Amino acid sequence: MNEETRKCPDEVLEAITEILYIAILRIRNVGKRDTKFCSKEADHIHNLPHLIRNYRKELLQFYLDVERPIYIKYSLATDTILFEPSWKKLEAILNQPI
Repeated sequence: MNEETRKCPDEVLEAITEILYIAILRIRNVGKRDTKFCSKEADHIHNLPHLIRNYRKELLQFYLDVERPIYIKYSLATDTILFEPSWKKLEAILNQPI
């Protein structure tokens, strides 16, 4: 299987779909009341479907090292707490020996 079409590991898929689920629910719940919040949530997750379709450890690393810190920087701690378990799972996966 070529690197560009590698199947996303089940444990990565599980964590990412949980992140997507939480973010989509939050966007739906806030709706038109807070468009800045919705925009921030959508910006946080918009590349995750690509990561699932074209899984590479480097893309996961980019999400955790670049996109997540940007999201955290512009969020309240109460906004990020629900993502912590999934982030910890993803970090553990990246730290596994090859």
